[in-house]
Amino acid sequence: MLTGGYNEQRVIIHMRYKEPGKETAILHAAIKVFAEQGYHKAQISRIAEHAGVATGTVYLYFGNKRDILLKIFGEMWAVVAKQWAAIANDTGLTAEGRLDALIDVVFDVCAPQPELAILLANEHSLLLHNHREIFPKEYDQALEIAQKIIIDGVTKGVFDKDADLTFLRHFIIGGMREALHQWSINPKEIQLGDIRRHAKRTLKHGILSH
Repeated sequence: MLTGGYNEQRVIIHMRYKEPGKETAILHAAIKVFAEQGYHKAQISRIAEHAGVATGTVYLYFGNKRDILLKIFGEMWAVVAKQWAAIANDTGLTAEGRLDALIDVVFDVCAPQPELAILLANEHSLLLHNHREIFPKEYDQALEIAQKIIIDGVTKGVFDKDADLTFLRHFIIGGMREALHQWSINPKEIQLGDIRRHAKRTLKHGILSH
């Protein structure tokens, strides 16, 4: 059950591969190893060990660590983009409701695996900056949907008409990334629900029409 309230089923990152078991195991192992050791210090052999496969098996699926990280973010943003598209097309939601649901999706994707939130905070921006030309297209698709939701709110007079749309969509994602990072550092002490509420209040405060 999602805590965010928009979708009644847990958002799961679905992996589709020729051999789902091995490749999925490699990706989940990589998330843990990248989060624990950092992307640059992580070794393929360590990922293989966590995945329960031979090091050579990892190279059957991925050419290098960068390919693994790109795949992780691509799968994550594909899930987010799909959920955000459903939100954007949901005529039963208000402009504020869509923004809340948009935020909920990102939290719900990361909630089952705090290590994914750590990757989002520590590695996403650097990878995007250094490899923009090959960064997963799903990220841009998600940004376009977020902008559509914001434009709809501006058109309806709910969101500030003078807001810079490009800045806002990056600000919203950056704000969620930082909020999730604070939770992922110590998930036993920091309640995800509290972080979620604070993120919604803070982000909406900067976008609502006054």
